Order: sequence, then structure tokens, then C-alpha cells
Amino acid sequence: MARIRDRRGSGRIGAAVLVALGCVAALAPLPAPAAGAEAAPPPNVDSRGSNGYPDQAPVAGWIKEIAARQGKVQSLVASYEIQDQPRVRTKPFVESGTVKFRFPSDPAKQVLERWEGKSELGRILRIAVEGKIHTQVNDKVDQRPVADPERANISMVRFPALPEACAARFYVWHSSEFEPGATGPVASRPFPIALCLEPRPGSDVSPRLKRCYLAIDPDNGLAWRIRLHDHTGAYVNIELYDAKPNAAVSDADFVPPGGGKAAAPAK
Repeated sequence: MARIRDRRGSGRIGAAVLVALGCVAALAPLPAPAAGAEAAPPPNVDSRGSNGYPDQAPVAGWIKEIAARQGKVQSLVASYEIQDQPRVRTKPFVESGTVKFRFPSDPAKQVLERWEGKSELGRILRIAVEGKIHTQVNDKVDQRPVADPERANISMVRFPALPEACAARFYVWHSSEFEPGATGPVASRPFPIALCLEPRPGSDVSPRLKRCYLAIDPDNGLAWRIRLHDHTGAYVNIELYDAKPNAAVSDADFVPPGGGKAAAPAK
């Protein structure tokens, strides 16, 4: 990845996520959001309109260019650090370790994930495979569906690839809030490298997810940073660094904790 050098350098790769992928507090459910009538979905108009949503017209072109670059990467291995900031805690939970991804060629299929690290709770292993997230904290094992409506998680949005049907399920716009600097489209990469995504009303994205920010690698199109915000006020940051695109991964890397069927090869 062009921007990745080492953990201390300016090329470090960053990412952010909500609790459900199972950072340190993955086994604790979030409180249910308060009941109330949903606001009417905003129309797709220019940001000069009253609803504040930027023009969605250029988004399809951005997604096409980003997806074309992502399609050249079959796997990714990186170090990571998670900072999970629950609404009721002063300091974040911190977890660090190594993550492995395998990317299927079909954007409707799940990205295979293996997160192995340590936190204040002890050793943690998470495997996302075949529609489920398997989490082991020390000797305790938990299993939840990727599409769990109780939790917003990066497995739902196929991080570090683009979410499935990204432009249809999210409002997408260029936002430098998360990744400041010259991040807009240029001739060599006709897409922004700093995006904000907000679920469209009625989409099948977790109701917990309020908004997420992505920083995109200009060369391979993968998101090297993501921050997800929950409607409860919680958020999670995940940072990846020393990443190696197309590094070797095996089926054995994606066997759930405690054994089970290995992941099928990506197609």
C-alpha cells in the first residue's frame, strides 16, 4: 500500500470500527435505541439544498474507479490497533495484534477476516467467515451473525473493501473531517481518498450505524482507515499499519475458534 511505511511514519494505515466486529467489548450488547418516528429520507440534492446532503451524481464514478483498484488485491496482512470508546467509559478499550483479510472477487460475498491480538481482557481471536463472527476472549467463545441488527460492525460493510452495493445502500460524499489535507479527486485518481458514508433510510445496514468515515489508499483503493459512529454516541477507531497487500493467507487462517469447517477458497 503506497501510504504504509511503519507505525511511526506518516504512511501508517488507519481504520475505524464499531464494537460489533468485536473489539474488546464485543461480547457485551449495546443498549437499544430510543423508540421514535423515523425522519423522512432526504432527497438526493446538492449540498446547497436545505437537507445538507452533497450531490450524489459523481458517486457512481468514484465507486467504479475505487472498485477497479480494489479488485487487483486478493489478500491483506497488517498489524492493527483498536480503540473502542463506549459511551459510558472515560477511556477506550485498546486492542492490538495482527489481522488477515481475503477478498472475494464477488462484491456481494463476505470478506474473510482473522483478528488475533491482546487487550486488557486478555487474548482475543475473531474470525469472520460464512456469515458469522466467531469471537474468543481467553477461554470464552461467542458466535453472532455478521448481519446482527444489534451491532454495527465492519464485517457488514466489507472493510477494507467497499460495502456491497455501496452507492445504493449509503449516501456517499467527500469529507476531509477524518483525513484532512488534499483529499479531493485529481486526474491520476478520479475519486476522493476521504469519504463519509451514511446508511440510506430503509437499507439493510445495521440500525446501530449512524455514520462512518473512510480513508482510501490512492493506489489499490482499499480503505486504510475507518471510523464508525453508533447512534448511542459510541465509536471505535481501528488503525492498520505495516500492511502487505497480496500477502500469503491460507484456508487454515479462517477456521473458527474451537475448530470447525475451514473457509472455502474465495471465488
